[in-house]
Amino acid sequence: MLPKGNTPTEGDPQLRRAIGLPLLVLYGLGITIGAGIYVLIGEVSAKAGLYAPSAFLVAAFVMTFSALSFAELSGRVPQSAGEAAYVDAAFGWHWLTLGVGLLIIFAATIAGAAISLGCAGYVAELVDLPQGVIVSIIVLAMGMLAARGIKESVGFAGVLTVIEILGLAVVVVAGFVKDPGLFFELPSALPPFSDLLALKNVFLASLIAFFAFIGFDDVVNLVEETKDPRRTMPWAIIISLIAVTVIYFLVMFVAVQSVPSAELADSSAPIGLLFERLTGMSPLAITLIAIVY
Repeated sequence: MLPKGNTPTEGDPQLRRAIGLPLLVLYGLGITIGAGIYVLIGEVSAKAGLYAPSAFLVAAFVMTFSALSFAELSGRVPQSAGEAAYVDAAFGWHWLTLGVGLLIIFAATIAGAAISLGCAGYVAELVDLPQGVIVSIIVLAMGMLAARGIKESVGFAGVLTVIEILGLAVVVVAGFVKDPGLFFELPSALPPFSDLLALKNVFLASLIAFFAFIGFDDVVNLVEETKDPRRTMPWAIIISLIAVTVIYFLVMFVAVQSVPSAELADSSAPIGLLFERLTGMSPLAITLIAIVY
């Protein structure tokens, strides 16, 4: 059994506990919502068609087991090392703990590089600078913000998350305003159990949709900077997962009801296409929001 709280002693240096539940939830939403909904909706709709929203429900169900595990472990082992700390508490093998820690660093480095390059691609649409220069500016700016303090950096991420969610909310609201009857079509997003082909396609699409939920587990790395972590951390993880699931389902539902699946699949920027189709406005605004993710 894992120990009930490997907390530092009073004599050990401790991080400043400055993050409450609202900021932690916004952080969880911010690191989860992103490429999953801005890019993957085309791939998911191509696999499952009108039943694509259900693929996100299946993926969320599978992810729930991991979410509950992280919620429990963050209380039992409240250390910012996350997965590495959990492995160390469970097995006590230094080599395995080190290996897990290095894998996390490697994965975070690759993810950070991919996000920086992706962001630079969007920024390059607005400013005429070499990609290397844009990437360097982005990395240095984010590094300086992180060095400023955890509350400031998480607060900034929270503001960007709100902007990002508002952008997606505009898409959802525009869809229901353009066709108020969509509300009554919500049950049609669930495939009938008698349609085996539809169920198969939904499960195949859920394998893609699953990647849209990766990221929320990083919340546990803020456990030593969270107020009352035993209570706050589990709630933040659960609320983040539920909120992300609702957002993904609604955006996906509006997408497949408003734009043919083939068009979504062929588009390199399906959310931009959806925004333009529903509002009649230039997708520039949603492109700027995409830079945020």
